[in-house]
Amino acid sequence: MKKTIIALTAVLGLGLSTTAFAADEAPAVDPMDTIMNKVNMAIVSDTEYDIDKEVITTEFGVEAGVSDLSLSVLPKYNWDTNEIDNIEVGLSYDWEINKTFSIEPYGKYNLNDDFTENGKSIGVKTRVSF
Repeated sequence: MKKTIIALTAVLGLGLSTTAFAADEAPAVDPMDTIMNKVNMAIVSDTEYDIDKEVITTEFGVEAGVSDLSLSVLPKYNWDTNEIDNIEVGLSYDWEINKTFSIEPYGKYNLNDDFTENGKSIGVKTRVSF
């Protein structure tokens, strides 16, 4: 009986000590988890009605950003023809001058539904916050 109690105590003591060592180890970190924490993702949409042409279009898509750099892919859906008539690929950088003023240089490349060039533009947006 004494041998059984000694063996049981040894096994429990060994089990408790390995549990204590396991608690000291740092948890495994998934590299994709840390990358995805740095990327800001958004699904965006913009629906507008052109009064002169009497056409309703919706621009929708994905926007991803890291720090102050953003990339967007926004197809434009024409509700009258039920087709995507433009795909806008955009790249912008948000440069914060101070807490209330920022400048955003951007570039946009537009493709039609056959993936041929439909226009390109560059510009600068400014933002003043109150």
